[in-house]
Amino acid sequence: MKMPSVVLFRYSMNIQIRNQTLTLLPERALFWQNEHVLVLGDLHIGKVMHFRKNGIQVPATIAHEELERFVQLVQATQPKLIIIVGDLFHHQLNSEWELWTEMLKSIPNVPIRLVRGNHDVLPSYIFKAQQIQVSTAYLLEPFVFTHEPIHHTQYYNITAHVHPAVMLGGKAQQRLRIPCFYFTPEYAILPAFGAFTGTHVVQPTSSDQVFGIANQSIIQLTK
Repeated sequence: MKMPSVVLFRYSMNIQIRNQTLTLLPERALFWQNEHVLVLGDLHIGKVMHFRKNGIQVPATIAHEELERFVQLVQATQPKLIIIVGDLFHHQLNSEWELWTEMLKSIPNVPIRLVRGNHDVLPSYIFKAQQIQVSTAYLLEPFVFTHEPIHHTQYYNITAHVHPAVMLGGKAQQRLRIPCFYFTPEYAILPAFGAFTGTHVVQPTSSDQVFGIANQSIIQLTK
């Protein structure tokens, strides 16, 4: 199945953090305009094959569609750097790594930084073979990128891990859960890029900002 073309910027939203322009993309990623950096997290490549290996019949096409969506996003944004804030690969090595390796040939010469997440258990040499630099944190002022939120006194933290979502309600007691970008005064949590993931409903305070993703658009849900 061929994925539809990525729709960028027309349905995105720009916000300012530490005097930097961050574009929130409905493709569940963030584009740092000032530095031309694409930031995303929680791809969970390998999760489909992991489930199928354990007898759960998830459609195998999901893996290819997810990776094709990633390639389209990179080709559309033309970043100078890609930062993955954790959980690039879901678990032990399986055939989806070969698919990922093949997909990377479509985006040559774009450096990738991986902030290792709790699911990134593959040995470092496997990432190194794909020229992916791995660390537990990555500093690119004024931001520090980690997998789980931290409280830093100097730099604003951009992170993932939680798979944030919000619950919307209607007049007839309808309930709809949608993924979101979640910004606090100290850190931001990105939505999971991988669609084959669970979500956690966040409880924002009055000082937080939440931006939902619905119908390929970004919706500001708090002021």
